[in-house]
Amino acid sequence: MTSIGKRAIVSAKAYLGANVVLLGRITVKDGVIIEDGCTLGKPRDLVVQQLLASSGCPSLLDWDALPDANTIIAAGCRIGRLSTICSGSTLGADVFCKDYSYVGWDTVIGARSRLMYGAQVHSRVRIGEDCRIGGFCCNDARIGHRVSMFGYLSHAYRVHGAGMLEPAPTVDDDVIIGFGAHVIGGIRIGRGSYVAAGSVVTKNIPPNSIVTHVNAVCPLSDWRGRLGLTGSGYAASETDVAR
Repeated sequence: MTSIGKRAIVSAKAYLGANVVLLGRITVKDGVIIEDGCTLGKPRDLVVQQLLASSGCPSLLDWDALPDANTIIAAGCRIGRLSTICSGSTLGADVFCKDYSYVGWDTVIGARSRLMYGAQVHSRVRIGEDCRIGGFCCNDARIGHRVSMFGYLSHAYRVHGAGMLEPAPTVDDDVIIGFGAHVIGGIRIGRGSYVAAGSVVTKNIPPNSIVTHVNAVCPLSDWRGRLGLTGSGYAASETDVAR
């Protein structure tokens, strides 16, 4: 059963699948497709805790009335089945979140970007246009335009405890981060760089660099592998990045 809260504004040209839940102040624009089992406008944990403490078994009206920020799903977006978009987030035009995607609170995703199957993008993240995002993006990460990120953007976690704020990675435009790579702490990956699959990065990387292994940096101009420039960025085989 699909449930639409009283404060939701849903275009007549949007499609909602079965068992979709829209909560709070949410706007769903023309041409949006929301597949089965999605939750949009999920309220913040603290607000939910307060609600549960005051009313043991809240109704949909109770959930929908929770104070929270606007959630905006722009025209042409598609949200795959069983995905969650938390309150205060904005998806730009034609964003595609594949099945089981998670978008945290107050996150902004630029037009035409894609979240791949099971991607986790947490709170206050900023993602530019025309990106491809898989893996894990920690709170407060910053990602530029035309980035392909299939690894993990993580805090250094030097302080124990929930709610502790730590610097997050910044990824500049036209960067590729390969599958399973770890980018850790408040560092910057410079524009046009390529982080090979499985690499670990804990320091700033200059623009137009290739990173392999643990912080092994090579300027693109000195790279002797077969890494080639394609129409959408850099591409290399597994054997290339091992050289």
